[in-house]
Amino acid sequence: MVDDSRLDYLRTFLGKVHTAATVNHIEEVSSIRKIADAERMLVHTGTVMKEERYEITLRYKVDIEADTEINLSTALNNIAIGIRKLNSWTAITAYTRESTLHHIDNVNGGEAKFNGKNKKWTQTIELQVVWGLSL
Repeated sequence: MVDDSRLDYLRTFLGKVHTAATVNHIEEVSSIRKIADAERMLVHTGTVMKEERYEITLRYKVDIEADTEINLSTALNNIAIGIRKLNSWTAITAYTRESTLHHIDNVNGGEAKFNGKNKKWTQTIELQVVWGLSL
């Protein structure tokens, strides 16, 4: 699959920093439940936060689901480590950074919840991403 949109770029980044999960975005599937994996993530469309000269900042909601609390914690840890590496321009294994992806911050997260019916842990985080504008 060729990355050609911001949603694709963010999906690829998340999939490379947490390889145990299947990551899709909202254009690929309409619900996280449609992703056939015990660990999965769904990236939603970004909300414009600001635009400055040659950059635009978007905030993306990311739903995360895992089969155990430790796997959910591992996903969150891997995302945090990946963000730190990306922001410091440190190499990430098997990941080629998109040139327009300038910066990521994990700016918000809801409470982790356990669903007793399906025995899944869920968490939603918000990633604020600074993209360079193509001129």
